[in-house]
Amino acid sequence: MWEILLAGFQGLYHLFGARVTSWDITDEGIVANGVTFASPYDPNQIVEDINKHNRRVEFLPAYRVVVQGQEPEPFEDAGAVNRWGVQYFKGAGTDSKAPAYLREASASYKATAGILGKRGPKRRTIRLDKMEDLTEETLKNIPAENIQKLREMLADLDKNSVTTAA
Repeated sequence: MWEILLAGFQGLYHLFGARVTSWDITDEGIVANGVTFASPYDPNQIVEDINKHNRRVEFLPAYRVVVQGQEPEPFEDAGAVNRWGVQYFKGAGTDSKAPAYLREASASYKATAGILGKRGPKRRTIRLDKMEDLTEETLKNIPAENIQKLREMLADLDKNSVTTAA
């Protein structure tokens, strides 16, 4: 059991606030003493869910945690959090989804760490009723062909407004 805890310790530490008072290296393996999780997480449920898969302990991260007493490395991006969750919790929830507590912890960590993934490209919308807000900086980020389309649309609008006003 302790090996799976150590194997997944990066996520357990950062997402669920898992802390270990000390790690002992014995003939039988590695033993974690004084394991605690942040409230409201149920350590028994988490350990049961991650024990469904047999994961190998990676040597260097484990060495840094057990021997040197360092904190596990933070996740580098939102994708790393997602990959960790799939690796350790796949099938632990209902309908092949991750458990709700994992989804909530992941979202909270991503927001706190500032690594929320953006979905899709940033929209490039220029509203005609907000033309006074249009700046050179805004136009720099728009492809030239789209600016040409904007010019044509404005020219058409200008022609239509002159025709209807006469």
